[in-house]
Formats: sequence, structure tokens, C-alpha cells
Amino acid sequence: MIKKIIAFLLMGIACFFAIQNYQHPQLKFNHGLDRLTHPFDTRVRYRIGQVDNRFGLTETQVIDLSEKAANIWRDGTGKEWFVYDKDARLTINFIYDERQAESDARRDTKFAIDGMVMSHQKQSAKIDSDKRSLDIEFNAIQNQVNHWQSSYNELVSRINSTQDPTIRQNLLNEHQAMLAQKQVLDSKVLAYNQKRASFNQFVDEFNQHTQTINTAINNANRRFVARQFHKGIFNGKEINIYEFSSLDDLKLTLAHELGHALDIGHNDDPSALMYSMAGEQDMANFKLKPADIELLNHRGEHDRLF
Repeated sequence: MIKKIIAFLLMGIACFFAIQNYQHPQLKFNHGLDRLTHPFDTRVRYRIGQVDNRFGLTETQVIDLSEKAANIWRDGTGKEWFVYDKDARLTINFIYDERQAESDARRDTKFAIDGMVMSHQKQSAKIDSDKRSLDIEFNAIQNQVNHWQSSYNELVSRINSTQDPTIRQNLLNEHQAMLAQKQVLDSKVLAYNQKRASFNQFVDEFNQHTQTINTAINNANRRFVARQFHKGIFNGKEINIYEFSSLDDLKLTLAHELGHALDIGHNDDPSALMYSMAGEQDMANFKLKPADIELLNHRGEHDRLF
């Protein structure tokens, strides 16, 4: 009799779990005891497991970020899907390996390139400003030279056509004064040409700097391509995080892997959370996209991709 009762109870529990798995497939990642003691709680329970200190994160930070990641699903659907439980079966681990080292290199490279671009933009603005000043100075000197040349030619013509000794002497005196003016103009032209030469050298250096920046950007684009969400992975038992470039990036990676814990796979919207590549999502102010909600509403119709 006792054996029959036990068998009946086991059969009932098995049926209960089967119905739960069908209606709420995410619950298979919870402890059986949790499912029995909280039969109407459909939230996935998770906890923080291993956190490598090389990530520079405290457990409190990780818990806070995981809750914010879970809230992306809550805010997008109006339903609680996850709950932190220090005794949960599903763990989130932070494992430091070459992927995070590469991510650190990506971040440092971006910081260096951003600095180069900012400096380049300031140099570009200086070139525009200096060119305007040089153009104004050139036009002013050119006008002065043209005026002097016209006046000088007229003076020489008058000297050559004048027979009166007194008038001629006065004109020769003017001629000497004009030659002195010419020396002043020549000094201005020389100074301008020196400025122009320095400016041209600066432009040449600027162009070389432009090539250096373009080369750095091209090298970075070849090395640091859009990454699949393999920076984190859900293997059916635990979520392992291997890399992130910022706390916003980490939050989105956690939310993506939590999505797999809801038993859903990837979609084809590059701006969506469950897209297989990280890159086009709005990291700082992300909200679930219709493609994400569509996946959630049609669980079981797609194979889950880890």
C-alpha cells in the first residue's frame, strides 16, 4: 500500500513537472524542491557563483547588475521573470580568460583612437582658422603691393617725362621714399611666406596624422569585429560571463543570457536583445524589441541556440 502511495505521489509529481515544463519551460532550471514549494511561482531563480576578481567587480555590483538585466525583461513584458535567490540552482559565473583580455585591449584601443580623433579635430579647426587669417593677410599684402606697383609705375613715367629740374628732383625724392616702402612690403611678403611655409608644414603633418588615424581605425576594425554573444554563454545549467567592455555592455550580456534561460534562442533583428551579435543595440537605454517579445511568445517553435 505504501509503495502504491509513493508511486502515485511520484507519478503526480512527474505529471506536475511535465505540465509546468510545458506551460513554463524556464522552470526546468529551478530546483525541484523550489518548484514544489512554490507551485505558482513561474520566475527563474538564480544566484551569483564564481566572480574572478580580475574583473574588478564586487558581489554587490554583480547582484545589482543582474537585477537590472532581469528588469529589462520585466519592463518589456510587464511580468517578473527572474528572482535572485542565494540558494538557486542556476548560477551566474564570471570567468576571466583571453576574451576579457581582448576586450580590455579593445577598450584601450578605442580610448587611444578617440584621443587621437579629438586632437585631430582640434588641429583641423586650427588649420581652418589659420588659413582664414593667412588668406586675409595675403589679400591685404597683395592689395598693398598692387597699389605700390601702380603708384611706382606712374611715378617712373612722370620722372621720365619731366624736364623741369626742380620737379624732377622732387619726383626722385618720392622715388627714394617709394623704394623704402618697397623694402617694408618685401619684409611683409617674406614674413607672410614664412608663415605660409610653416602652415604648409603643419598641414603636411596633419595629413600624415590623418593617415595614422585611418590606419589605426582600419587595424582596429579588422581586429575588433562585431562580437557574437559568446562573451557570455548559457549551457543549460549556468550562465558564464567571459568578457564585457562596460557595465552597460555587461548588463545587456546578462539580459541576453537570461533570455536563453527563458528557453528562447536568437532572432534576426540587429537592434534586439536576442540578436546573436552585440553591436547595434542601445547599450545605455535598452528596451526589449518586438522581435524579443515575439520569441518569448512563441517558445518551443524555435531551437534554442547557446
